[in-house]
Amino acid sequence: MGVNLFAGKFYHCFNETSEERFLPEDVNNKTQCLDLIEKGSSEVRWKNTKINFDNVGMGYLSLLQVATFKGWLDIMYAAVDSREVESQPVYEDNLFVYLYFVCFIIFGSFIPFCLFITSLINFNQRKPKPVEIEPPIKWMPREPPPRPTNKFQGLVFDLVTHPFFDIFIMVLICLFTLMMMVETDDQSPEMEEILYWVNFVFIMIFSTECCLKIFALRKHYCYDGWNIFDLVVIIFSIVGL
Repeated sequence: MGVNLFAGKFYHCFNETSEERFLPEDVNNKTQCLDLIEKGSSEVRWKNTKINFDNVGMGYLSLLQVATFKGWLDIMYAAVDSREVESQPVYEDNLFVYLYFVCFIIFGSFIPFCLFITSLINFNQRKPKPVEIEPPIKWMPREPPPRPTNKFQGLVFDLVTHPFFDIFIMVLICLFTLMMMVETDDQSPEMEEILYWVNFVFIMIFSTECCLKIFALRKHYCYDGWNIFDLVVIIFSIVGL
């Protein structure tokens, strides 16, 4: 999601002598910055930030730095100031980006950290004590969802619960991940068009899978946390189109 939002948008026109970024009133985009360089301004550079979202790898690195709170403010400020690709950043031009980083810090840092601490506490509490003997804990397996009585709904149920169906979806997820890794900031318009339609096809397939599972499993669809996660990812993917 960060790559879709910020790829190629952290570039800016920079004065190496004063070590300051040009104001958008003076330099509005890459073309004007390159004009200054061609006119002999050797101290002018059209440069990118060291940490950015230009590809999936750099996106993971940026989010890792945000999660560890090491230099994360510089990344957030660069994102908030970003405009379009090859445009000079403007101070707080994109205020809604703050929500992206706040949500990531909450769900990607605070909550996992709290879960980790809770797991440590529970682990220590479950240790056998010198005198007390804890009774064995028996885990009851969750009952599988019942097969619908409706004939057509039952056929869909047999399809989505078949092991081959899960394997097929996992293969598609791997292919979709590889497709996302192919995207680059400087790709040609033809390549961008191809990737857009490939991405569209994958999202339609995953959306169909989600609809089939909801139709076949009914309320039992919500009992599995992975199903909820898949549904949220699909919704964000459709919005991102």
